[in-house]
Amino acid sequence: MGKVNASPWAVKKINSKCATKQLAVYQKRLNEEAEVLKGISHPNIVGFRAFATARDGSKCLAMEYGGEQSLNDLIEKRKEDGLDAFPA
Repeated sequence: MGKVNASPWAVKKINSKCATKQLAVYQKRLNEEAEVLKGISHPNIVGFRAFATARDGSKCLAMEYGGEQSLNDLIEKRKEDGLDAFPA
């Protein structure tokens, strides 16, 4: 059996089955997120990699993979462990 390597990238794409009315709202938000992420460089924020159009016409935001836990999970864990906020 071949070796499976985890990708260092994460891709965010709006579900094409989303209601048409909501799809436009979510696509706009994804566009805005891509623009903001593109202009930020910080060790505690995932890095922008690409913003492209998929074959079905929807937009895809590629960024560094941030791990299995959400930021909220990480913050709550630090709080439970009695640790201070993440260093800036």
